[in-house]
Amino acid sequence: HSTFHDGYYVYSDQDAFVTKIDSTGSSLVYSTFLGGYSYDEGRAIAVDATGAATVVGQTYSLDFPTLHPLKCAEQEEDEYPPFGPPADAFITILAPAENNVSYSTRFGGSSRETANAVALDHRGDIYLTGATHSDKRFRRQ
Repeated sequence: HSTFHDGYYVYSDQDAFVTKIDSTGSSLVYSTFLGGYSYDEGRAIAVDATGAATVVGQTYSLDFPTLHPLKCAEQEEDEYPPFGPPADAFITILAPAENNVSYSTRFGGSSRETANAVALDHRGDIYLTGATHSDKRFRRQ
């Protein structure tokens, strides 16, 4: 199933995934999907000293799973184009030994956003970079 959006075909049934393999390469520690009903793609990952994995990417899914999301005003439904929401960037943090989500949020502006790279500092602050097609302030969800 696909939808034409912003000059691109957006395919559903695609989720991001994260897989952790032990240091010997012989054992799968965990593997999990990240996503909602539409197109979701992981673009980068950074792991902190505790082993928590921070994953960033792009989602077209309004139901992308969030946990403790960034605080903001509600997004007005009529701000979306008639064929659905634009893509948003996402940040998801997975616990060190499991695939449990400890934090997840999506954010963006009036058009497409994606997060392409991520870095963590010694305090655990998250830095990301990506691309935006928006000309308005980002919304956070």
